[in-house]
Amino acid sequence: MEKLKFNIIPRKIIEVLLLITIFLFYAWPEYFVLKIGSLPGFNIQRVSFLVMLIFWLFVTISSKWHRRLFFTNISKYKKSLILFIILFTIKIISINNSIDLVHSSYVTLNEIIIWFCLMLISLSIWNKPKHIIRVINILAIASVIIFIFGVFELIYGKVVFEDLVGISSKYTSNALSINFRDGHRVKSIFGNTLGLAQFLTILLPFLMFSASSKTTIYLKIFYITTILFSLFLIYKTESRASILIIIILILVWFFIKMIKYFNSSKTIAKYIIFLIIPAFIIFLSFELFNIFSNLVIGKNTLEMTSMIVRVVQLQKGIPLVVNNYLLGYGPGNAASILNVGDANLPTIDNYYLSLSLESGIVSLLIFIIILLLFLKKTFNYMSNTSDISSKICSACFYSLIAFSISLSVLSLKVNFPFIFIIFAFVLVLENYKIEHNK
Repeated sequence: MEKLKFNIIPRKIIEVLLLITIFLFYAWPEYFVLKIGSLPGFNIQRVSFLVMLIFWLFVTISSKWHRRLFFTNISKYKKSLILFIILFTIKIISINNSIDLVHSSYVTLNEIIIWFCLMLISLSIWNKPKHIIRVINILAIASVIIFIFGVFELIYGKVVFEDLVGISSKYTSNALSINFRDGHRVKSIFGNTLGLAQFLTILLPFLMFSASSKTTIYLKIFYITTILFSLFLIYKTESRASILIIIILILVWFFIKMIKYFNSSKTIAKYIIFLIIPAFIIFLSFELFNIFSNLVIGKNTLEMTSMIVRVVQLQKGIPLVVNNYLLGYGPGNAASILNVGDANLPTIDNYYLSLSLESGIVSLLIFIIILLLFLKKTFNYMSNTSDISSKICSACFYSLIAFSISLSVLSLKVNFPFIFIIFAFVLVLENYKIEHNK
């Protein structure tokens, strides 16, 4: 018994370090960095992550009990993890095609450590819904901090850390500058307005889950407040894509609910609704056409220009992908290959295009398969029962839809750690359901 307690203590420490790392990813600006010469910037997120990673490696390597537990846990997810291993293997091989081997190596290593290792550590520690709920609570608290900094920015017309951060790159300069369109486009602690909008859009389903869960009235008020805060900040980012995604998520939710009702109901009302629904869909299509048109194409010259730029990027990018479709031009080089932005400030507005340019069509297909696989897993499990794990799966489903759509207009990688955490959520819940159904 004493030995078991002794083994559990390091696991608890790793879980705490993991929660702190996830919190810092989204409650502290990534551009707040320490620069030493020409070396890459070092921020508090990386320090926190490296402390966690080193302690996790030490515990796993030095303790036979933890080592056996790690391989036991990971073996449960091996079928899904193989896809990630293939994806990152292709990325590593594609470095060979890079015009800047050092930069591509750094980008790939950063993704493997920050994304994939984060997911592996999570899978080795989490095994119950309660572990996932803790992470959701941490992210909800982070969203409140994001809101506070966002409001400060709106009131004072400058980024909170403007006077504290030295401008060390074009990315930092862009992060600390104020962005305008119809008004002030808030970015809070994020380096880019659209990165903030994407994060909040992905987080919203989890906040909705928390607000609808059985909990105290005070926590319900807290979650409802964070939802309202998030919606306000999304509105102030003036992100058309995020607003469009929220509308799509509402429509998807509505149709799933209707399908469930048709499958379960045996009353005559079912057939009446079945006749009314087509007419309602036609009416809704006409009503939403102008809204979707404004959100996709834009309602003014600046927004239309933004849309045209994205189309031009596709027109220029697709032939380049075809010319080097197998392994691409090397990770981190999409912007320079497409001749938009530069190495410090990539500006490609489509992650699918960016990935295929950097690592080829095969890597793009593997990535899409991963997204579809996890969407299928979450849909299947959220449809079966109404327990807490199914509700979390439902939140994962809508978040992954939001993320998948947003990648068509955004190639920023700031929210990929969150997505790999969601992948870990899904695998943990899948295993939890399997074990409890035995």
